[in-house]
Amino acid sequence: MKPSAQLSRPIMEVLLELRKSAALVEYSKIESDEFINVPEAGIFFHAQDVDVVTGYRVYYQSVGKFFPAQDELKEELSTLTTLADAKALLGEPAKTIRSFQLPGIEPTFPGLLFTQSARTISIYHKPDDDLVSYVHVKLIRN
Repeated sequence: MKPSAQLSRPIMEVLLELRKSAALVEYSKIESDEFINVPEAGIFFHAQDVDVVTGYRVYYQSVGKFFPAQDELKEELSTLTTLADAKALLGEPAKTIRSFQLPGIEPTFPGLLFTQSARTISIYHKPDDDLVSYVHVKLIRN
């Protein structure tokens, strides 16, 4: 399954397809946001305020319950290893994403945000290195 091909698809269709092929698929809904987690495949999908997939995240390293994804799930970004690779492939970032911490939870990962036509690509890394930990792709909505 190509993650980019799931963008704008009904999230329930994606969920049903994933349940046929993956051993562990988690679905959750928090207010108007819906999430599909496939931890063993290293990917999750998100529908923000609509019933279609508006973003996905692919893990390059183990983070929390997520395993690293296979290269085919990384698609055109499969060659990324470091932040320098991301800049070489995607150009200069539109924004630097700072880490922040809320009481009682682990701090978020810092990263770089790139804009490409109708989507944003956020590349996240651990605070102490420049290795890509995960990539989050989101549709730009008007």
